Amino acid sequence: MVYLIAWIIFAALAAACWYVSVACLRGTAGEAAATAVVPNRPLTALAAIAGVSMTSFLPFPLGWAAGLLVWGVAAFTGTGLPAGRASVLFAYLAAGSLLTRLIVLGVLAMFGI
Repeated sequence: MVYLIAWIIFAALAAACWYVSVACLRGTAGEAAATAVVPNRPLTALAAIAGVSMTSFLPFPLGWAAGLLVWGVAAFTGTGLPAGRASVLFAYLAAGSLLTRLIVLGVLAMFGI
């Protein structure tokens, strides 16, 4: 039961990372192209979120690297974006993923787990 709750928390953090990164990507495109920047690909988002949340059970450096691999596959092959825009999306995802993992590590350290 503990692993299920942890996975739900990791999935929520991965979903927040994905949707905030996509929103940041749309924000950097300018007003004219904001709606055409990232096509709506719910299956890609779902697969990436599920994959990254599963890598969260790995220890920090290895889990973050595995998560980056999942984010990279999703950004470069799953969204249909040109390479430049996919790179920007990947950079947002990498930064957001690092931030969420550091927050989780901080919370765990605060509670002595």
